[in-house]
Amino acid sequence: MRLILLALLALTAACVAPVVQSAGTVGPDLLGPDGGAIPVETVTEDGVTLRGGFVDAGPGAPVVLHLLPSAASTSTGVPAGIGRVGLAGTLATLRALGWSSLVLDYRGVGRSGGTRDARRLVADGRAMWGEAVRRAGGAPDRVVLRATSLGTLVAAELLATEGAGQGAPRAAALAAPVRAATVVRNGARERHGAVAAWWAGLLHSAPNVPELEDVVASERVPLLLVLSENDGYLPPAETERVRRAALEAGHEAVVLDGDHARTVLRTWGMDVVQAGFSGRRTPELLDAERRFLAWVAPPAPE
Repeated sequence: MRLILLALLALTAACVAPVVQSAGTVGPDLLGPDGGAIPVETVTEDGVTLRGGFVDAGPGAPVVLHLLPSAASTSTGVPAGIGRVGLAGTLATLRALGWSSLVLDYRGVGRSGGTRDARRLVADGRAMWGEAVRRAGGAPDRVVLRATSLGTLVAAELLATEGAGQGAPRAAALAAPVRAATVVRNGARERHGAVAAWWAGLLHSAPNVPELEDVVASERVPLLLVLSENDGYLPPAETERVRRAALEAGHEAVVLDGDHARTVLRTWGMDVVQAGFSGRRTPELLDAERRFLAWVAPPAPE
């Protein structure tokens, strides 16, 4: 037993958080005839092809870059209990409001190439950002980040590095955010209990991205944070820590009732009715997001 424990400890430094989950590849969701998207590919700095789609709101329209939660993909949507919520409705709503949308799958997820790897989330995010800026005519200040759950880790990196040196986005909306320092332990506790959380914290290193509240506290572009009242991935003390950082920095933070999964689904137009197994359609964008996007919308190019 002692030898087993020592072996596990020796491997600890090399282990990486299993935060990127499989999402499947079945279903036309985003790229089907009703999705209104054109297929898009972009290549990461280490040569992996990421695939997804672009919904065009017309010449000169600003772009929303969607950074998806774990287990979501452009082909199967967002997990919702025993079913899934499609992406097309929200993207169509944004198009009607004058926003184009770019959404790509992380490596090893959905239609993208490569193998799932949390260590390469930043590389994936940089490639997605570069494609979004290209679709916005080379103007980073015409791109808004819209990140949910896992995607907020990528957004934190892009915000902290001003788009990996390509320029800062115009704004960012972060829903059901998670913190790099605790996402592994909190996620394991939420899914498997306290013992699993202890082992996860021992065996897996945190994603190598800036800490959320530090980014929020120092960020100069407008931010909207959509937090959850009862979030196992961001417990009350951490939620308050992030909320306070946002408000002190002059950003907007709203706290919704419900848990992490419910907030994730609400950002894609679904609300849970009973224990995660049944739901009802809701407005495709939260009221707070509609107001925020109207406020940060850039003027039309001349």
